[in-house]
Amino acid sequence: MQIPENITKHHGIEASALGQVGADEPADYCGLDSWRPLIGAALLLLRHTDENVVRIMTGTHTILVMRNAERQAAAVVVTGNPISKSLPRMLRGALNMTKRPRRATPEIQEQAPA
Repeated sequence: MQIPENITKHHGIEASALGQVGADEPADYCGLDSWRPLIGAALLLLRHTDENVVRIMTGTHTILVMRNAERQAAAVVVTGNPISKSLPRMLRGALNMTKRPRRATPEIQEQAPA
């Protein structure tokens, strides 16, 4: 299980995690180590609620935590960063990565001149 590059490489996301629901530690973590305990606490908070999405504001940063039936994901951004609009969609994509990729469209064959 690996966090997609569109999350790990984005300059507005300071830390991210991806793991199985119910696990004590996320299977994959990327970002500053100082965020690891807070992301762990946010995942624990998510475990104790019936919600699938929890947003935690900690001063100048926001932690977004999401889960589906088998996986959970978290990310830390600076509050007010424009990426916060796209972050829920990006985390949903990370949670649903088990789906097969779309099939490549068949190349259009050029017709031979008559």
